[in-house]
Amino acid sequence: MSKTYTLEDGESLMAELKSTRGMMAEMRGRLERDEITPDEWREWYAGYQARLDEIKEAVSGMREEVSRRNADLERQKRERAAELDMSFEEYEDYLKSLIIS
Repeated sequence: MSKTYTLEDGESLMAELKSTRGMMAEMRGRLERDEITPDEWREWYAGYQARLDEIKEAVSGMREEVSRRNADLERQKRERAAELDMSFEEYEDYLKSLIIS
């Protein structure tokens, strides 16, 4: 059973991705120096690839969540603009003016 990731996990996943690059270089070096066997390499690499696939799936899910949230915010802004009897563009300009002031 794989873990469910949230947007808050993004930074830790990025840190893990960065560390895996170093691990790959280290394991290649060990293979080249005959410190591990080709079978050990294949076993390690299979686990490495599985983890990368899991991270890619998590990132894809995070992107979908961001898209859903953005669509929801867009819908809320349109509804609020209609309540205020403004066009969407007028409402966005109004929000920007609040941020600037």
